[in-house]
Amino acid sequence: MHSFLIRNAAALLWSAWRRRYLIAIPIVIMPLLGLGIGIFSPKKYTSYTTVLIQEAAKMNPFLEDLAVATNLKSRMEV
Repeated sequence: MHSFLIRNAAALLWSAWRRRYLIAIPIVIMPLLGLGIGIFSPKKYTSYTTVLIQEAAKMNPFLEDLAVATNLKSRMEV
């Protein structure tokens, strides 16, 4: 059992050594790519949100307590 583990570990290390460039290139390139994206991306962001308020809650007897008067015309900026 012990020699089996050593043989498998040796095979795994040998296969990793054969693919060392395939393993090392992303480790080197990805941080540089992330740094470049971080430098050239905008530093301030603007977001907008739209909230859907359903009037059906007023008509539902189970949701009467949770119903909110919308008065959308008075709250909207024009």
